[in-house]
Amino acid sequence: MMKSKKTFISIAAFVGILSANYFCCAQSNDQNAFGITNGDSPIKSDSDVVKMSEMQDVFRKIYELYESRVVSIYTEQTVRIPRDMWSEFFNIPTEQKRTGLGTGFIISEDGFICTNFHVISPDGRQVVDKITAVIEDKEYSAEVKGYDEHKDLAILKVNASRKFKPVFFSDSSTVKVGDWAIAIGNPYGLSKSFTVGNISAVGRTNIDEEGIPYLQTDASINRGNSGGPLINIRGEVIGINRMIFSQSGGSVGLGFAIPVNILKENLESLKKQRSYQKGFIGISLAPLTKEVAVQNRWNYNYGVVVDSVVDGGPAQNAGLMRGDIVFGVNGKKITSANLLVSEIERAGAGAKIELDVWRRGVRMKFYLTAKAK
Repeated sequence: MMKSKKTFISIAAFVGILSANYFCCAQSNDQNAFGITNGDSPIKSDSDVVKMSEMQDVFRKIYELYESRVVSIYTEQTVRIPRDMWSEFFNIPTEQKRTGLGTGFIISEDGFICTNFHVISPDGRQVVDKITAVIEDKEYSAEVKGYDEHKDLAILKVNASRKFKPVFFSDSSTVKVGDWAIAIGNPYGLSKSFTVGNISAVGRTNIDEEGIPYLQTDASINRGNSGGPLINIRGEVIGINRMIFSQSGGSVGLGFAIPVNILKENLESLKKQRSYQKGFIGISLAPLTKEVAVQNRWNYNYGVVVDSVVDGGPAQNAGLMRGDIVFGVNGKKITSANLLVSEIERAGAGAKIELDVWRRGVRMKFYLTAKAK
C-alpha cells in the first residue's frame, strides 16, 4: 500500500512539473494556452456580414416581441376503454388519462386565445376535460369559448387580474410567395421554439375537404406547433399553423397555415358560439363546358352549372332550376364548383346567400337562406 502511494505521489509531481513547464513556455501574445488564435474574424466588418447581422437583429426583435404573446397549451382528457373478459378478470382500469399539447396566441388584453380546434379536441368529437395555458412561464386554466371544427379554429379564455399582450394581425391577402415566414410554438413540449423559412405557396387548396386556401411554408413545423402563429418580417401574424405533410411525422418543409383573414372574419362569432354548422342550399353542380356555354349563349369562361336541385331545399324554394349557370355568390365571381360550395359552407347555416344566375340568355338574382348541412 505504501509503495503504491509513493508511486502515485511521484507521478502527480511529475505531471505538475510538466504542466508548469508547458504553461511557462506557452505564448501569451495572440494565442491562449492551447494555441488557439484570439482576435476578430477577418470578415466581421464585411459589409455583407453587417447587412446579415442587421437581419439577425430583426429576428431577435420578433422573438422578443412574441415570447410573451405565444401560449403553450397542454390538455388532459379521461377516456373510457371498452371492457372485455381480460380487463374484468385482471381488474384492468377502464379509464385512462390522455395528454396532448399545442400552441396558441393571445388576441386580446383580457385573455382571449386562438388555437386549432384539433388541439382541444384530438378525436374531433369531444372537447378535452382540462386545458392549461402557459403564458410567460405561468400556468392558467383555460375555458373554451367557441370553436369551428371545419375551419379548425378555437377560441379559449383565461381569467386573470392582469392585462395580457395581444399579437398584431396582418392582412393575409397581401402575402406573396417568397415572403419571410416565422413560426413560434411548442413542438414536442419545447416551448417558445423559433423557426424561420419562406412562404412556398399561397391559396393552396385541395389540401383537405374544407377548401381552405392555405399558406404553405417551409419554416420547420412539428407536432405541438399546431395553433401557433405564422409571422411576417414586420412582426405581424399572417396565419395559424395547422398541419404538415410528412411520412415520418417530422418536418420535411411542407407546412400549412390557415390565413389569418379567416380568423378575423369569424372572430366575433367564434367568441360567442360553441359550435358551427356549414351552410347548404341543396344543389349539385357540374363544370361549365364550351358546349353548354354555347347552348345557353353564355360568352364567358367562368361559372358552374346546376346539375340537380334538392326537393324542398333552399335553392328549389328560391326558384333555381337544373341547367342554370351560377356565376356569382354574394358578389364574388365563381370560377369552380369547389369555390361555390366553399363560399356557401363558410357562410354557415342561417346565412343570407345572393346568387347571380344566367338562364337562357337572361341574368337573374336569387336570394335564399342557407340551411345546416
